[in-house]
Amino acid sequence: ISNGNTWISGSLQQRSDERVQSDIKEVSLEDCKKLITQISPKTYKRTDRDDDGYRLGFISNDFEALVAGTRMANLTGTYEKDGETLVSLDYSRLTAVLWAVTKEQEKRIAALEAKIQSLAPAA
Repeated sequence: ISNGNTWISGSLQQRSDERVQSDIKEVSLEDCKKLITQISPKTYKRTDRDDDGYRLGFISNDFEALVAGTRMANLTGTYEKDGETLVSLDYSRLTAVLWAVTKEQEKRIAALEAKIQSLAPAA
């Protein structure tokens, strides 16, 4: 556990090969949309840091109830600090949520553009 910033001069890669995965299913688009519509980014000050600057991010507790019992439950985790159980958020996994919603939006945009084209007068 780091109590400060972590810098990488290169890339961070996580194992994702299908040979180490099982029971693979598409993510629930409705669950992804629910996260996007019901959770908002926040600005806040950290009470466990010496700096007093504002930070931009999410409140992991907001995700906890929404992902509990779903196949996206690994977005949050818990850890112990000073005898207290705190909730963490895996920001890198949020990319998959954004990816699913963006794919859906791209399909909708293409359908709307096609509809607009069909309504345009012939040249």
